[in-house]
Amino acid sequence: MSQIIIPQKTVEMIDGLEFTCTPFPAWHALGLLPQLQALGPQFGFAGDGPAVSPNPTIVQATILELLKQTSVMISDAEDKPARRIELTSKEKFNQVFTGRLPTLFKVVAFANKVNFGNFGDGSESEPVDPQLPAL
Repeated sequence: MSQIIIPQKTVEMIDGLEFTCTPFPAWHALGLLPQLQALGPQFGFAGDGPAVSPNPTIVQATILELLKQTSVMISDAEDKPARRIELTSKEKFNQVFTGRLPTLFKVVAFANKVNFGNFGDGSESEPVDPQLPAL
């Protein structure tokens, strides 16, 4: 069994829409973690202390960054086939979530779970015995 974990896309149906999320590279996730913890439990993130009331610009930027590797299959009209929209800009974010704020919070929780699992309980990956050098 390989000891290198290759990020796998996770697909989930949320409120009738198919969302796909690919985990961030470890370095990127590590940099994003403090920002998410600062948002606190009102956004579904664990923090070490009381939740901070961040300004709206920080909340918007942090959530957009968390959804950076998330996409959705959605149609512009009922008679058109669904197309994939990558949630990489505020315009695309608005296109998908305007009128769907409850869905937004579910997708934020989904992306958080894909990227950080249950961080308080440790990694969801299988533990690997350390390889010690031969003496």
